Amino acid sequence: MAKILTRKREGKEMKKTIIILSISFTLILAGILYGKNQQPNEVETMVEDQIYMNQYPDPIPNPVLY
Repeated sequence: MAKILTRKREGKEMKKTIIILSISFTLILAGILYGKNQQPNEVETMVEDQIYMNQYPDPIPNPVLY
């Protein structure tokens, strides 16, 4: 009788462990994918900078560039 109770208890603990591990794995994976999608693309950033510079040119020309 004691062995049966021990096996049931071990089964419940194993289920809890599996559930906790699967939830933590899912959260970590979601965080990685979210962070990866949040990083700006270098080409997009360069295009945005060029558009900004075309809209608002430098009011004082830089003599070093010429």
